[in-house]
Amino acid sequence: MKVENNIPTTMEDISDILKDMKFKHVLVGGVDDADVWKQIEKLDEAYRTILAFQQDECNRQCAILEQKNTILTSKLIRLGKNYNWAYKQLEKLKEELEQMKGGEKS
Repeated sequence: MKVENNIPTTMEDISDILKDMKFKHVLVGGVDDADVWKQIEKLDEAYRTILAFQQDECNRQCAILEQKNTILTSKLIRLGKNYNWAYKQLEKLKEELEQMKGGEKS
């Protein structure tokens, strides 16, 4: 296996495990059943390790996305408040302008 500390983290690591897998042979029946089960257990452990690694990475990425979402939401709320304030100010200025125009006509 070409992985650090013999801990698989990718499907390529599983491929390496399968390529390197050897079975004990017996005279009658081909391979030793106990050895086959031992190899299957090692493979199962490798798959479980990769799954745990991927779940941890997914959880980490989800946490980052949630944090970014929270930041963006708060910025949008502030932007919305600023927009509302600016819109109200614009309406006030329009009213003042209309009043000034009305005062000039008199």
